[in-house]
Formats: sequence, structure tokens, C-alpha cells
Amino acid sequence: MIRAVRWCGYAWLASVVVLGSALLFIEWLSGGTAQLRQWLNIEFFAIFCASLIPGVAMILLEVLFERRHGIDEDR
Repeated sequence: MIRAVRWCGYAWLASVVVLGSALLFIEWLSGGTAQLRQWLNIEFFAIFCASLIPGVAMILLEVLFERRHGIDEDR
């Protein structure tokens, strides 16, 4: 059960990276580099980084829980 939390975190991070990359690729295809420069601003990076937080939190919570309770499900 605890291991599932870590894998949910990995899945969250992967989906954010894939969707963010796909969004940038689609914008680049539709408008070239001029359109892409509009998207690559501080707000985009802030939203992208904020969307990574839940995935990182899931992984850290699972690791801290394992260390605190002495559980290692990987073995």
C-alpha cells in the first residue's frame, strides 16, 4: 500500500512532464518560435513547478514513512 503512494508520485511527475512538453510542442508547431516565446515566461514556469509539488510530496511522504516506521517494501 505504501509503495503505491510512491508510484502515484512517479506517475504524477511523468504526466506533468509529458503534458507540459506536449503543450510546448503543440504551441511551437502552431506558431513557430514567436508563439513559443509568448508561452515561455515566468508564469508558465511557475505553474509548471507548482504542478510538480504534489508528485514530489507523495514520494517524500512515502520515503519518510518508510524511514520512520522501519518498513522497506522494496526488499
